[in-house]
Amino acid sequence: MMTVYKYPVTEVRDFSLAMPSGAKFLKMDWQHGKLVMWWHVDLSNPFVTRQFMTVGTGLESAHVRNWQYLDSYQLLEGKFVGHLFVGQENAENTLRKHL
Repeated sequence: MMTVYKYPVTEVRDFSLAMPSGAKFLKMDWQHGKLVMWWHVDLSNPFVTRQFMTVGTGLESAHVRNWQYLDSYQLLEGKFVGHLFVGQENAENTLRKHL
């Protein structure tokens, strides 16, 4: 079944989330004071763990060179601008379907 799911974005440097393989990023935005992102997912696909990393403007970013850029966000009234990247899906990160 195809559907749109919402996932939280933690305000830390890196984090991981379980989601169906092949998920497509749609949008990241603030909702009810929290940063979230929406993905188009196929719930019949096996779940994988995706790695995410935030890089601040002006900071070293070589470690996300091969990662996909998703979107940018601001904190502290624009004093911090973070740029969110996601790593590639990895078959060894596949999880059992848990829905």
